[in-house]
Amino acid sequence: MLTKILIWVYIHFLKQWYGFSKISTRLIYAQAYHETGNFTSKVFKQNKNPFGMRQAKIRKNFATGTSLGHATFSSLFNSVRDYFERQKNFRIDSTNDSKFMVSTVNSNYAEDKLYLQKWQKTVDTIKISPVIQNSNKIIGFLIILFALYLIHTIYQAYISKKTKSIQRFKTLQTI
Repeated sequence: MLTKILIWVYIHFLKQWYGFSKISTRLIYAQAYHETGNFTSKVFKQNKNPFGMRQAKIRKNFATGTSLGHATFSSLFNSVRDYFERQKNFRIDSTNDSKFMVSTVNSNYAEDKLYLQKWQKTVDTIKISPVIQNSNKIIGFLIILFALYLIHTIYQAYISKKTKSIQRFKTLQTI
């Protein structure tokens, strides 16, 4: 479950970073789900490759090599980055989900002639846990908590430093 949440969160944040904010996280997650057979494939498990990507030879990529005929990655984060790097390189349409799917398939993403229909069926039928769907809110909440912790820590350091300065000043006055 944690792996699925991480993939969802990586997709959610990296699609914003790479300029695909109009594309639903669900759509891209469904593609990874389809590619890996619900995240059970050997390529996914051994290569940390949720999109069944081959190693790019020309464009910038984050792969560390090749195994089982597919790219290997040092982390799931880097594999999701590589996916978006590919989509950016192929100038995949980011207007809406439908155009994104057609543009992805037309860029020779997959050899399967029925890939578009299978991907759409996965989007329509996939059951996504409420924990995964709400993970964006959970992550946002944790980021706010972490920011508050940092502010508190910085404030405490400032007060401590200020208190020590006042004590030094009082010591100098008594001399």
